[in-house]
Amino acid sequence: MCFVVWLTAAAVWADEVTNSLPQSLSRVTLLANLKAGDYYAVLKNMNKENYELLGTHYAFKDKGCMAAGKRAEPTDKLKASMTVKTAKELWQLTVNDNGRVMLRNAETGRYLGREAKNSESLTLHEVPSALCEWELRERDNGSFDLAVAGTNRVLEYGYRSGKDVFSLYAQSRQKGLWLYRLPTHYADIEGEAAVPADGCRVALCNAGWVRSADGKALNTEHYRLTDGTLAEMPGVQGLTCERLNETDFALRDEGGRFLNYALQMGSERCIWRVVNGQVRTAEAKARFLCFDAQTKRWFVANEEVAQTTALFATVAPAAAMSVDDEGICRLSGGWDADALAALDCERVNVLDLTEAVLPRKARGFERLPAERNVPVFVREADGEMAKAIWPFVIGCGATNRLLTRYELKDRGGFVTHRSFSADAGMLSYRRKGPNVASWQTVCLPFEVDNPGMQVAELTDFSNGVLSFGLVKRLKAGVAYIVYASADLYWRNAACTVVATAQSGRLQGCFTPWMAAEGAASAYLLLPEQNAFAMAPGGSTLPPFRAFLRADQTKGLKRAQKLLRFKIPK
Repeated sequence: MCFVVWLTAAAVWADEVTNSLPQSLSRVTLLANLKAGDYYAVLKNMNKENYELLGTHYAFKDKGCMAAGKRAEPTDKLKASMTVKTAKELWQLTVNDNGRVMLRNAETGRYLGREAKNSESLTLHEVPSALCEWELRERDNGSFDLAVAGTNRVLEYGYRSGKDVFSLYAQSRQKGLWLYRLPTHYADIEGEAAVPADGCRVALCNAGWVRSADGKALNTEHYRLTDGTLAEMPGVQGLTCERLNETDFALRDEGGRFLNYALQMGSERCIWRVVNGQVRTAEAKARFLCFDAQTKRWFVANEEVAQTTALFATVAPAAAMSVDDEGICRLSGGWDADALAALDCERVNVLDLTEAVLPRKARGFERLPAERNVPVFVREADGEMAKAIWPFVIGCGATNRLLTRYELKDRGGFVTHRSFSADAGMLSYRRKGPNVASWQTVCLPFEVDNPGMQVAELTDFSNGVLSFGLVKRLKAGVAYIVYASADLYWRNAACTVVATAQSGRLQGCFTPWMAAEGAASAYLLLPEQNAFAMAPGGSTLPPFRAFLRADQTKGLKRAQKLLRFKIPK
């Protein structure tokens, strides 16, 4: 695992370091407990009786390898701490914008690095460069690797050119390095905590763990949201921030109790304070609200035993869902990954997630009917994540745009509460062809260039006969008849996908249609007779087809059961 996220620390200057020596250093075994700007000793545990320290005691000019003298001290005594006597053996850990680290010697101020790009040898550089960059990787046994970026070559101690020296070796042979941190004044270390906004709900949350109401650490993996907030979690009580000024605040639960310095809820308002990015008590001698990554525990401590500063995560508004009569489902609030995946989609034709805050680890909908075309509308900022998970995604921002290639299921219907644009070829439609060549009706929500078969649009109705004219382009929402002898398959031209079919004498539908009972209301196509026949009440028509509206057949002296049409030439 590569260490990427660092806590910024106040600089500890070299003369202060030198004046503090000899000094006992505490061993660090987790990346989460390392801090940029602090000084460290780098130790190679040789065996049960000896170890080596990385230092600048001497350098072999022929190879540029750095080493310190061998120390004799039982390994058991090194598990928690060790003593450094000289600044030659201390290295300040700094971090670049790319997440790679550098080691700056406390005595010389120079940076440890390779002599050249492909060199195995080490030297000290006056000015930092790519040769001084390392990847810091954590091992399971509490040790670390300092590796050349993108390689398996690591900083290690071994035999080279007749000498035992620190140099670069293959990672597979090595057991890792031990790191020890020089103590610093905790109050001077700049943390990342901030005073929560007045009225917002928060929870203590560090390194992927959130504190429950009974003090336990719960994993936030499926509750982390894309905007950095946290979905409501079982057992986690969001505390409302009462902000008093720029630094001071209190945390209150729904029952009006306050979080006190014992991290319990009490009746007395307890004031917390954020100074230098740290959460502190408002006592005369301030204590610190901390988090221990190893034990996954939050606690209030004095400076001598303080750990990483505690952080707050904003708790998002509660998840909510509504479905209207058209099957348009609107979500709001913060949704965790499990709740979103298990969403009840039985009555859903459209999923609008633009007002919801989505989980970072969202996954597919488990209860979405496979036979239905259900567009999912998301905020533009969530588009990249959403299109990798769901099949039919529209990103909504300044414009609404289809983000995924999608083939409309022939009988799956199509409902949308808003139009959206689609680049050419992003949306398609397929229909199984007839047994024999014949005319069919079609109405699509997108435009088609060069349909590749005879397509005709209704142009006139007179003397009981329908007249059609051939067209070379299908318009979105317009109904046509098409002469097909094989499967229909069309991809969209760049266009706006419409929400409803245009009203006309030949009326298209994007959802299943049923003829009204009673008086004749519509005619349906009879392909074998080149005619439209009056539809009995209760007759049905699948989506993406068209019927002839009886109320648009003006000129009829009486209701005709059959309306013939001229075949276009």
